[in-house]
Amino acid sequence: MSDEKVPPSEAQSAAAASAPARSGDHIPRWTKALASFSAAVIVLGLVSGTAFVVWFRQAAMDAFNPVYMIATLKLIGDFPLPANLSSALPADTKSAQDALTALTGGYLPVYAFRAAGLDGVNFSQGKDKQQFVIIGFQGPESDPDRRDVIDYCYDNPAIFFSEWGGKYISVADKAKADINGRQFEYQTGLLKDLKGVNHKSLIGCLNHGRKVVVVEAVAAVDQPINVEEVLTFLRKAQSF
Repeated sequence: MSDEKVPPSEAQSAAAASAPARSGDHIPRWTKALASFSAAVIVLGLVSGTAFVVWFRQAAMDAFNPVYMIATLKLIGDFPLPANLSSALPADTKSAQDALTALTGGYLPVYAFRAAGLDGVNFSQGKDKQQFVIIGFQGPESDPDRRDVIDYCYDNPAIFFSEWGGKYISVADKAKADINGRQFEYQTGLLKDLKGVNHKSLIGCLNHGRKVVVVEAVAAVDQPINVEEVLTFLRKAQSF
């Protein structure tokens, strides 16, 4: 046996190479697309306060404009418009809101947002009824693991865009559904809102290459989550 000693730096490097990787060491690259949303807002504020105020004011005005909402939804998926609007996006608020409500079977558009590569629209059945938000973005790599996306959303809820906000606290069931040839994976469970009240909830994901679409829904207090309404809405898109 040799008495030669291995320099500490080499020994440490060898130990590090042979040690098993911790589960927390691997962070899916697609999460950068979601994380960049908050980062972009911070950077904008630091670089130019005035520019940020102007940008934020315009974004707030656009967010509640149904014409802007339907244009944003069309960025997420190829949702069909009513026959009388099929040649172009509606130019007036009433037509746009009617088109969105018809697409969702009665849900009302609340607002839309576009920032840092994320496009999203929030819908609600009205006060104290089920709400959902649909978000689309381009991931940095093709075909990300849908379960990874769902797990990320569980820890970083997008449902804060809804009236209740809150955080997910449990998972009740996991399932899959076909959305016009695309596999939609989802899970149901509980969400605790900002007032500490529990709601039934849903997180789902489908992807097509680099395109990722996430849906999060929350039901009214003491009401079941209506999965079929969400699936019916998604199936109206001719493609994603």
